[in-house]
Order: sequence, then structure tokens, then C-alpha cells
Amino acid sequence: MPQNINNQAYKESFKRDGYAILPDLYSSEEVLALVNTIESAPTTTPNFRRSQDLFAIRNLLHEIPDLAPLLWTVKLRQLLYSLFNSTPQLVKATYFDKPAKSNWLVAWHQDLMISVDRRQEIPGFGPWTNKQGDVAVQPTREILWKILSQCAFTSTTAMLATGR
Repeated sequence: MPQNINNQAYKESFKRDGYAILPDLYSSEEVLALVNTIESAPTTTPNFRRSQDLFAIRNLLHEIPDLAPLLWTVKLRQLLYSLFNSTPQLVKATYFDKPAKSNWLVAWHQDLMISVDRRQEIPGFGPWTNKQGDVAVQPTREILWKILSQCAFTSTTAMLATGR
């Protein structure tokens, strides 16, 4: 577990600011394993987008299932449990690699959709999308308030931010 991962300062930062920056959430070896797994994956499905300016993978864990245990580490689960006192669930993963020479902006936005296995009409859920077989829906506000987004960078620093 990263040094001082249960440090009260992280919990206070998260509660006060809605995010916490956690150095060394992933070790250098874990980051290397993530990168190697992504780089060795076949890239022939429509969920892979690769150009001079971008490499992106939609529905990441469906495309590269071997990433799940590498992303969803015991350290991360323990941290999330310590913050929320409940068992977290991984609902969506997307990968972006923006090469240094590319010039595109990702403006501030909220990701409100969650990936699901299939469309099922449930009151309060919607709208729905289906992008290259990835079925997604906007859940109810009560569920959205419980969603946490994690941005992991290809260094040993990770940033956690709420979906609020």
C-alpha cells in the first residue's frame, strides 16, 4: 500500500475539494505492466482509435480484460473502502494517450454514462447509447452521486475525482 494512503489529509482533501492527488497509488512496476498490456493488445476492433494525434480505447476492460486486475488493485479497493465504507464496483474504463505533438483540447465535462451489459428499461435511467457495441446509460442522480472517477497517468501519480 502506498505510504500514508489512509492518511487523514487525503480523506479531508477528498471531502473538502472533491478530489485527492495520490502519489504512488500505482508502483512503477504496476504502471509498466499496464502500459505493456495495452501496447501488446490487438488493435483491430472499432473501439481502438489510433492516429498521429491520438490513441484511445473505448470499453477498455471488454477489449483488454487482462487490465482489470492491474487497474483494480487491492491498494485501490482498500483506499476506496476507507473513503466510502462500502465495496466499490468498477463500471467503466476508457484509455487515452495524447502524444506530445498533438494539439487537441478535452474541455471540462462530466461523464454521466455508465456501461451496462444490455438495455433494460428502468424508471429514471436514460438516455441510452450504443457505441460499437458498448451499451451505456445515464443512471439516476442518486447513483451518479456515488460514482467516483479515477484518472491514472503513466507515471506513479493518480488523481481521484468525484462524478459530482
